[in-house]
Amino acid sequence: MLDLAGRTVVVTGASAGIGAAAAERFAERAAHVIVAARRQAELEALVARIRARGLSAHATTCDVASPEANEALVRFALEKTGRLDVFVANAGVTMVELFAKAKLESFEQVMRVNYFGTLYGFKAALPHVLERQGQLAIVSSFLGKRGAPTRSGYAASKHALHGLASCLRTELLGTETGVTVYCPGFVDTEIGKKAVERNEAAEAAREKGWTPEQAARVLVRAVERREREVVTPFFLRMVLRLDFLAPGLVDRLISRRFRKALEANPPSRPS
Repeated sequence: MLDLAGRTVVVTGASAGIGAAAAERFAERAAHVIVAARRQAELEALVARIRARGLSAHATTCDVASPEANEALVRFALEKTGRLDVFVANAGVTMVELFAKAKLESFEQVMRVNYFGTLYGFKAALPHVLERQGQLAIVSSFLGKRGAPTRSGYAASKHALHGLASCLRTELLGTETGVTVYCPGFVDTEIGKKAVERNEAAEAAREKGWTPEQAARVLVRAVERREREVVTPFFLRMVLRLDFLAPGLVDRLISRRFRKALEANPPSRPS
């Protein structure tokens, strides 16, 4: 178990959604929370909410797609609290479009934020997290385990994170520092509305899913328990088991659901 009291936890992508909810929950565990994102006003509002409860929080803007910005984020955490124990790579963007129609630059943008944004953060944070025998954490997705139509760019970026985490775990054996990967299913956040590309028919069929607070509870608990990987909700864990036994069947089931979504929400014709 990782006792979070008095430790410093950095959370990227913390202006809304899972990141904001997780920051509040880490603060409730008596951690010093450093929240980072591009939207300063939302970060300041989050810090105000946390401090109003007598808890510790600081905010700084950060574009995770920049290695220099991640280095500055780590320096900020050290300046404010004198330590860095946990780095939660949560910042991310998505794209929702068929592979054949999607723009190449969209794939590049998603990979820069989701994969390289995590890599840059971990690279800057690792020496300090190692010193404190802390934890690295990635907010991935069920799609980081199993792809689906219109999610190729997003799923690929999340699959890459699983490869990174797997390698880091083996390199960190014996250091008392681990890597947690959380793979939620649908969570009701604004990420879909801000997609780099957005297929309206596919996005309209997106399930509402969990609240950010529900996902944040799982994430914080997984970090405390130093768990390797957590997939929620339960039925998606069952999907992954079925995928291991009968991947062709899961292909057909997912493809059928996607086709029904497009038929139920056909693209609007230009006027």
